[in-house]
Amino acid sequence: MRRVVPLLLGVVAVGVGGCAGSQNDRHAEPYALLIPNGETAPDPLPEKTTVIEAEPPGEQPSMDPIARRLTQARRLYRDLAFEASLEELARAEQSLETKLEWQQTYTLLDRMLLLRGLDELALGRPERARDAFRQAALLRPDRVGLDPAEFSPEVRSEYGRARQPLATEAPFALSIESNPSGTELLVDGSVASRTPASVRLHRGRHYLVLRAPGYQTETRVIDVDEHTAPIVRFELDPLSELRLAGELAELHADAFAGLDSTFRLRLVPAAGEASPVHLGRSDSGWTAALVDRGSGDIRAKRVSSVPSLELATPALVDALRDAPQEKPLVRQGWFWTVIGAVVVGTTLGLYFGLRKQPEAELVIAGP
Repeated sequence: MRRVVPLLLGVVAVGVGGCAGSQNDRHAEPYALLIPNGETAPDPLPEKTTVIEAEPPGEQPSMDPIARRLTQARRLYRDLAFEASLEELARAEQSLETKLEWQQTYTLLDRMLLLRGLDELALGRPERARDAFRQAALLRPDRVGLDPAEFSPEVRSEYGRARQPLATEAPFALSIESNPSGTELLVDGSVASRTPASVRLHRGRHYLVLRAPGYQTETRVIDVDEHTAPIVRFELDPLSELRLAGELAELHADAFAGLDSTFRLRLVPAAGEASPVHLGRSDSGWTAALVDRGSGDIRAKRVSSVPSLELATPALVDALRDAPQEKPLVRQGWFWTVIGAVVVGTTLGLYFGLRKQPEAELVIAGP
């Protein structure tokens, strides 16, 4: 009986191997869905699936209070309260310079500078008026002149005098550096280049914005003249993991394959023990991409043509669970089959190799 036990263990190992190989090849770990901003998570959620409560990408702040200040400044100008109008414009400018990352800021800045020029002209300060008009021209280099329906000939003439030197004077050369490099650089609201970059700026106030995926947007107001340092350096702060999760969830489906692995790896802690599933919009519906926790690589992708994310998510998650995956070695059927064969072979070898041979018996036949 003692010799039969190893043989039975080998048979059991072979059976376990067969069972392991026949198991449903589905992902057992939970998933964490990254829902794009503005979309509703499905209810109920698929089994073993949670939603990361990520901080959504920042929405454009309301410009209504600043627009009201500009309207009030215009009203004060018409009431001949020019100094009070300038005070309102100064408050509006202070607020606008904290919102340089939004495109609407530059439209309001232009409006503010033109109103300032009007106030300064009314107060008999043409030099200050030209400075304001010059700043407006720097923001809108494509604008040839002011609208005759809105501005008087005198104002349009002063604007032309302020704008004319920009065509002949030499700009100052500045080098813009950042950490990380390759950051998108915007100058006065327009995309200029990527860092490290060399830009040529005319004398006056300029607005720099640097932004990169996974980092907080950096802004800076610089007054350029002959005393300005030739190199401007930026140090961008990384976004929190949850903020990054929300940012990546906003990506179009086609952008999944182009994600830098560093960004994807930095997302992993936000998902805890769950495997992150990115949900992205595509032209035909939705794409779900399962990200490996260890390597940050995309393990599998599935596409759904269902227009509603709430309806598409359960099918996408189930499809990802059925996607081929690398199972651990102990769950591989061939592994246990080999182990069982080794055990059986070793047992049989030992049994027959060490079995005691019967002694030969000498028989002498009688006459």
